[in-house]
Amino acid sequence: MLGAGKTQGSILVVGGGCLGSALAWKLASTSKVFCLDTDRTVLRSIKDNGVICNGRKMRGIEVASSAARWKGLEFDGVIFATKCADVKSAAATVARSASVKRVLFLQNGDFDLSWARSLFIKRPIWRGVTTMAVSATGPGNVALLHKGVTYIGDYAVENDEERWFEYVFDRACMAVESLRDYRGAVWAKLIFSAIMNPLPVLTGRDYEQIRTDKGVYLLVLDAMQEGKKVARALGIRLAFDPIKIVEKIRAGRPGSVRHMGSMYNDFVRKRPTEIDFITGAVVAKARALGVAVPVLEQIYSLIKLLEKHERGS
Repeated sequence: MLGAGKTQGSILVVGGGCLGSALAWKLASTSKVFCLDTDRTVLRSIKDNGVICNGRKMRGIEVASSAARWKGLEFDGVIFATKCADVKSAAATVARSASVKRVLFLQNGDFDLSWARSLFIKRPIWRGVTTMAVSATGPGNVALLHKGVTYIGDYAVENDEERWFEYVFDRACMAVESLRDYRGAVWAKLIFSAIMNPLPVLTGRDYEQIRTDKGVYLLVLDAMQEGKKVARALGIRLAFDPIKIVEKIRAGRPGSVRHMGSMYNDFVRKRPTEIDFITGAVVAKARALGVAVPVLEQIYSLIKLLEKHERGS
């Protein structure tokens, strides 16, 4: 630990969904936290009740639907916890309306970030992922099923000694690991999510099925081995082995076996899923490299067909 106690800086969390709410709740213990979201139901709930995580309230988090509300205020850090499809427009809005010292993109998926340099000129930019497992119980109300580790890697950092985000996560008692190559963490989580996120959509069951259904367990292992082949072909050294997380789930790690994931929640609410940024991203890279990924190909195709059916097209 680097220490805890007094408030450290001001942080803007963009996105009040599962991850954003959990981050705001954790970071507000040691930092001044602001939350930006376009869902007024979420904002109203946080304003009236604070963010609730595992039944415990954290008040004092300022909320708004537009960063312009805080014009003139400089944020020490901004964390983007939005969906991949929304991150570019959200970043443009923040860059246009707010002043920030440093930026962290904490999305689960693979997407280009080169445009961020032109939005946040001469600002340190990080890319990261987290293995936190969070489930929604209501607007601004979440259940933290697994604390996990947050991995942060340099994307565009002028000063090699700049490790502010690592410091504030650590102060908030969040496990954090800094990486020189952010791709190692992004791809480790991507491989895990490429099969685990679509699985409840395809079966209607939570992660408990990995423990009770050997066929599903073996399918998951095959899919992850395919993803690891793609990472090797890209020359990426994984920051952690995603199969080890599956083994922990199979061993009955408390809480995580009941997880359904954000893709399932989006699907049942008839919202666009992140399948193209997750499973689709691995499949696209595999095709470009000539790496065979038949299990992931089938999973991706099935989810796309289900989405098409739900839209009635």
